[in-house]
Amino acid sequence: MPKPGAGGSEHYVQATAPIQGATGDTWYDGTDQFIFDPNRGGWVTPGGGISLSNKISILSQAVSVISQQVSVLSQNVSVISQGLSVLSQAVSVLSQATSVAQAALSVRIDTQSQSVSVVSQALSVLSQAASVAQAALSVRIDTASNAVSIVSQALSVLSQAASVADAALSVRVDTQSQSISVLSQAVSVISQQVSTLSQSVSVLSQALSVLSQATSVADAALSVRVDTQSQSISVISQQVSVISQQVSVLSQQVSVLSQAHSVLSQAFSALSAGIGTVQQKVVSNTQIISGTVTVAISALSAVIAANGIYQIDGAILFNTSVTTDGIKFMISGTTSAAVVAGGHYEVATGASARQLENFQAFPWLVSAIMATTSTFTAKIDAMIAASAAFTLQAFAWVSAAGTDLNIKKGSYLRAYKVG
Repeated sequence: MPKPGAGGSEHYVQATAPIQGATGDTWYDGTDQFIFDPNRGGWVTPGGGISLSNKISILSQAVSVISQQVSVLSQNVSVISQGLSVLSQAVSVLSQATSVAQAALSVRIDTQSQSVSVVSQALSVLSQAASVAQAALSVRIDTASNAVSIVSQALSVLSQAASVADAALSVRVDTQSQSISVLSQAVSVISQQVSTLSQSVSVLSQALSVLSQATSVADAALSVRVDTQSQSISVISQQVSVISQQVSVLSQQVSVLSQAHSVLSQAFSALSAGIGTVQQKVVSNTQIISGTVTVAISALSAVIAANGIYQIDGAILFNTSVTTDGIKFMISGTTSAAVVAGGHYEVATGASARQLENFQAFPWLVSAIMATTSTFTAKIDAMIAASAAFTLQAFAWVSAAGTDLNIKKGSYLRAYKVG
């Protein structure tokens, strides 16, 4: 039921939703009377202060201001985080540059390369520390933002519940005031942590500056070493130049020797032409001849050219398995037409015995009776003038069956073309 007020309109409303009013308007919630007085902050009791709902409204505005401050602080922290990211990228770039410098310096001096590697590792450690600090700060910011969000939601619920029960809202307002105080303290702590992190970033920046100076000093030292190496290389280059000159002198001497060798070679060619070509055949393994049939001594042969004049010499090293009535050596050709020849054999038949045999035409034959099985020689010395080409071949056999004639290794036949 309406009650007369001090002035303005009178209303009877429920306390679930405060209404806007004009100066002097009154309303009732069934128990208390409230008058709208803008000079005192809104709806007030006739003899009291600001209403609980207005207090809640003011408190909500304060919370909103604090939330904005937290948002600004969060933005500042985000800016710092971006600064840390930029710094981390700079550290990474510096680390890459240091790695490139280290690769180039390692080619010059291995010892300095190890120092640059240590510097690169230090930069990597600093970069990891900055990343860890950034991650920790991000976690703290997320935690603070979640706390502010939770407080804001709780204040919203509190504002709605204030219309239903002023007494309960008053208790909650006190509780929220304490929470806001705690939140303010938490924000203060976060601000201090951000300040500490900023100091850490400053220290890190100073450390990077010191490291950059150390790198500059190392580069200067390497430059000195490179200059020293360059001087050493210059000295070596001069020595190489001296050696090159010596090699040039030796090359000239070799050229002179080469010319002398060429002269000697020509002289030798002329001498060879005067001496003529030589054919020489040598027995490399013992050949056994048995029986009375003529057998070619396979290794001992020579090719006689048409219209050629040859000097023939040779030696057959031999022995027999038993003493025998006789052995025979013969040299013949595949043709005897138009052949002019002459020469002689000398066959040793014992310690002091000799068998000499002269010949004028093919075949060249000698017979000898061996008194011992010791090893002896049969030597030949002859001349040939032939109008047709043919092959000269040595033969041997024994006069009685059951005897082996062994032609020894080292036996030879040689033909000099003298015309």
